[in-house]
Amino acid sequence: MIDDIRRIQADAVSRLGAAATLEDLGVLERELLGKTSELTGFKKLMGGLDNEAKREVGGALNAAQLQTLAELADRSGSGTLELTSRGSVQLRGLPDSPADHALVAE
Repeated sequence: MIDDIRRIQADAVSRLGAAATLEDLGVLERELLGKTSELTGFKKLMGGLDNEAKREVGGALNAAQLQTLAELADRSGSGTLELTSRGSVQLRGLPDSPADHALVAE
């Protein structure tokens, strides 16, 4: 299961790196981190694991999700993620106008 999570995360970084617009990144964010994403699907599978396996898989899953968010932040221009008081992570520094939607070159 951990190898699958790592494979999905590596694929996510590759796909995010190939995104050409902010709209593309928005679509990828939903595909990679949304309620129906493969990574989110692993949370449902964790219920059948013993406690030690849950910690291992949960750690790998959290790391993959956060690395994907960090890549999104880097690609959107500001590179900033903020933790909210409600336990959420928010991307900051997205451009306001469509004319500013050029992505940061790597």
